[in-house]
Amino acid sequence: MGRYVQRPLILTLVSLALCLTGARLSGVCPKPRGQSATVSKHPFDAKKSISELVNKNAAPKLVGQNDDWQPLFDRRHDWKEDDRVAAAIAELVGHGEEALPELLKHFDDNEYCMTYKSSIVENADNYTVGWVCSVVADELLSEAHCRYVPDGDVIIYHLRYAVGGNEGLRAWCLARKEKKLYELQIEQCELVIPKILAAEDVDDSEKRKAVDSIRSEVKALQKRRVPEAPSRFGERMSLSRFNREQAEELRSKLANKAGRDR
Repeated sequence: MGRYVQRPLILTLVSLALCLTGARLSGVCPKPRGQSATVSKHPFDAKKSISELVNKNAAPKLVGQNDDWQPLFDRRHDWKEDDRVAAAIAELVGHGEEALPELLKHFDDNEYCMTYKSSIVENADNYTVGWVCSVVADELLSEAHCRYVPDGDVIIYHLRYAVGGNEGLRAWCLARKEKKLYELQIEQCELVIPKILAAEDVDDSEKRKAVDSIRSEVKALQKRRVPEAPSRFGERMSLSRFNREQAEELRSKLANKAGRDR
């Protein structure tokens, strides 16, 4: 099916737009300002954490069509292994400042990492180590402004797509490698303001509200000199992983459907 290695670009863009809009509408509460995600107390090693993103489980078969794919997990799937990988992702999110340079090196890694579903598009997909690294990097960079983005063409507010995908994102960051993460977040805020003001599908009052909030965020970052950190991976894309009970339920549903289709 090919979805495990890399999702089609147009599907990713559409899903991102739906997911970001849904995250705002769902009322997800942001964490206290400038506070990092919870991480373990042992010394952080970005290379080690990224190496731990490789899941020893086989990627489940995806059953369905178009944008209605569901995973058929092997009965021997090790759910503790998924827990281990999820902990490694949380380490990277919680240590964004230290992790970002190493994340940029691994956007092309094709090993299986995790299967996620989106509560917005009701679709599942198998994601690679490289995809997870690129999303962590993009979320770290866009965290300061993304919560204030008005409804409309939300794709333009994510740097990864504004600069031409993962290669553009990597080049943008490397050209600014001397800057701290909070400084990169400020630059992103400043880049997104004219895009909001120029958006044709956003009401003027919504534009003003969003721009005022982002400008306030810039002032806070300049004063605090500490970056905003996502509270968890995939929050703004409404991603969640599967567990044993959900896998069993899906297996039963798919088996019943196959029986009816005979």
